[in-house]
Amino acid sequence: MDGWGQLTSDGGLGSQDYESNCYHTGGSGGGGRVRTWGRDFTSKLLLHQSSVAGGAGNRPGTAGSLYRHSGNVCSGHGFYNTSSLLCECDSGYVGYDCQFDCDSAVTCSGNGECNAQGQCECSSGFVGSHCTSQCHRDTDCSGHGECSTCGLCVCDPCFSGPDCSIECSRSGSCVANQCVCDDCHLGPLCESECNGQGSCNMDTNMCTCSSYWGGSKCTDQGCPGEDLNCNGHGDCNSGTSTCYCRIGWEG
Repeated sequence: MDGWGQLTSDGGLGSQDYESNCYHTGGSGGGGRVRTWGRDFTSKLLLHQSSVAGGAGNRPGTAGSLYRHSGNVCSGHGFYNTSSLLCECDSGYVGYDCQFDCDSAVTCSGNGECNAQGQCECSSGFVGSHCTSQCHRDTDCSGHGECSTCGLCVCDPCFSGPDCSIECSRSGSCVANQCVCDDCHLGPLCESECNGQGSCNMDTNMCTCSSYWGGSKCTDQGCPGEDLNCNGHGDCNSGTSTCYCRIGWEG
């Protein structure tokens, strides 16, 4: 048997009837006999998911019998304690059946401990599948990011830079995990100055837009003429910034 599931051969419940002020009670059935084989001695399916209980009732049935046979005890890397029903693994092996090869000093580079799944749980300041990279949120990521498995900072919202030290591109402030940009910048991290279609006047902190662009942050594309709208004497194709003049007008 392999995997997970449940196997039962329990006895049935005895029945009863009533006649002439007398109860007639039948005996409950006994449990069956189950023989299982699995690859691992400590397979949870073999140890915990098989049942041969006798039936309950006034005359309960007796339990049946289980015979378990398996391959390597504790995967050949430990000792099976019959009192605790647990494997006591050899050094360098972990898992309920000692099936994982993991040594804290070698596998985890001495910077972490092996867990029951054979994976390294790194000490503070170390990351990676083998705890080989040094990285700490507070020191390496300025307290504004998490360390990736390769030791690089993954920044929180509003922050950027290799050490997550730059808030909103220094052109805004973070409010409720969102950047509130100044009058010249926009974008998730306030990274765009005047939408790339103008420049910020440092004296007034306002955008001076390029030709055919308008709006407080140069986000409105238009055409030549007053209000970017062909002086009111034509139709504007804002995609190409081209005016199509009405009859009687040109230029």
